[in-house]
Amino acid sequence: MEWFMADPSPKSGRQTYTSQFSGNDKDEKYVNPIYAALGTLLPKKVLKSGSEAEKFESDELNFSPVLQADTKRKNLPIDEMRTLIETGLKQDQWMVTGKVHSWLFRDDFSFSDPSVAVSSLAAYARGVNKLFYQDGSKMDVYDVVAKDDSTLEINWRLEATINIPFKPRIKPFKITTTYWLDEDGLVWAGEDKFEVNDFELLISIFFPSFGVITPPLEG
Repeated sequence: MEWFMADPSPKSGRQTYTSQFSGNDKDEKYVNPIYAALGTLLPKKVLKSGSEAEKFESDELNFSPVLQADTKRKNLPIDEMRTLIETGLKQDQWMVTGKVHSWLFRDDFSFSDPSVAVSSLAAYARGVNKLFYQDGSKMDVYDVVAKDDSTLEINWRLEATINIPFKPRIKPFKITTTYWLDEDGLVWAGEDKFEVNDFELLISIFFPSFGVITPPLEG
């Protein structure tokens, strides 16, 4: 399999990789060849929760009807935006399910984390939905904080099963997600920072108890 260099991720400027044989979303780039190789094992279609065998006939997202709104919610006060994102994440967990509240985001939303970078909202939603086995994954939101008038910080805990053939569970860990808003008040970019390093995360795919495990939320 041949790997080639792709454009740097949007906020971090890190170099990314993809594979000409991977079949992955054209807007999805991996940070290193190891993650890109694992990405080739992910399903090529968006999965419904409830059964691994149930697949959509296309790459359409599993949005509930309320998520089909065409109108973007522009120029909301930052406190209202913070509340909408916190409530939406607790309700639909889009960082795991892909059920993004699209009216709060630009369609060309760019995202990066220590493993992958994407350059559209649709690619982001498809990517997280395919990455996580939906019956064995969830996110717990600690808080959403407005850092300034155009920056939101989400602190949350991921507990997940990776959707590759042997369905490995990775150890629960904390993630800090930063969202940047544009001049219209829509989220134009996001970046995840993990409390675990790349080595520890990869090892936990095979040894879930390796290292420090973030405990679940109390209450």
